[in-house]
Amino acid sequence: MSVLSVSLSTSHSFAKSPTAYIYLLANQVSLVDASLFAKLAKPSSQGLPSFQLSPGSLGENITTSGIDLGALAEGTRLCFG
Repeated sequence: MSVLSVSLSTSHSFAKSPTAYIYLLANQVSLVDASLFAKLAKPSSQGLPSFQLSPGSLGENITTSGIDLGALAEGTRLCFG
């Protein structure tokens, strides 16, 4: 697993901006796998629009690669650093 980006917002807005570092609070972290950006950028066979997204634009604090976040059990602890 690797961390591609960490993002924050100085206000309570949805999208966050990439930054050099963040401080994490328990139960206040959102993670997104970067592969989701590629999936949303592809045109849909159902005619749905595609989206060009970048790290932080989905409100996540941490953008990852190489880990199936959906397969993690509730309560899983990840170590970054």
